[in-house]
Amino acid sequence: SPANFQVRFSLKNVTERPITVCNYVGNQPIEVKWIGPDGMMVRSKHYNWLKAARIAALGGKDFVVVQPGGVGFMGEIKFHSPTEKVTNFDNVAEVGKNKVLVSFANNENGKQFGLENVWTGTVTANELTFSVK
Repeated sequence: SPANFQVRFSLKNVTERPITVCNYVGNQPIEVKWIGPDGMMVRSKHYNWLKAARIAALGGKDFVVVQPGGVGFMGEIKFHSPTEKVTNFDNVAEVGKNKVLVSFANNENGKQFGLENVWTGTVTANELTFSVK
């Protein structure tokens, strides 16, 4: 929208077999490398809300299966313009060109829940840019 920009991160299964992935938000699996218009790194606040939240412990429900050719939605990062009313949990993008590189990391193998063949590792999306006017 004119006031904000949202990055939705999804994983596509490009294999011929279903894959299981842990998307437990408490592990903070989405990493954001954000460079502002001044060329300096900006810390994303996309997980700041966890400081004020009570979330359940990691469980079997936090492991999702993505079928071959399927896509699993893993999370989103919102960026607001400097003119918008925001909270301390919000990313405010300065006027100009912003660069964002998003990655997803999973180290949970699911063995404590009797799961097998859980994907672990890190995957990084292509860099994207957006401009704030």
